[in-house]
Amino acid sequence: MSNAFHNKVAVVTGGSAGIGHVTARKIAEGGGTVYITGRDQGAVTAAAADIPGDVIGVRADSRSADDLDRLFAQVERRSGRLDVL
Repeated sequence: MSNAFHNKVAVVTGGSAGIGHVTARKIAEGGGTVYITGRDQGAVTAAAADIPGDVIGVRADSRSADDLDRLFAQVERRSGRLDVL
């Protein structure tokens, strides 16, 4: 597996299912830290647990400015930067 995402920090919206989940898995497999989001906390938690690596599940609705502010504040606190959205 390529380590194209080694030391990169990514946010994948809709990462709890479908294409978003597969994308998050590929980034994690490539050595990246991945924050996955979704509107359902249970689905986000399960999806994050399903992907090996540094994966953080955050309940966030991308239509909500407050949720996005909270998400990016968490990314800033934990990772200090964002490389891929």
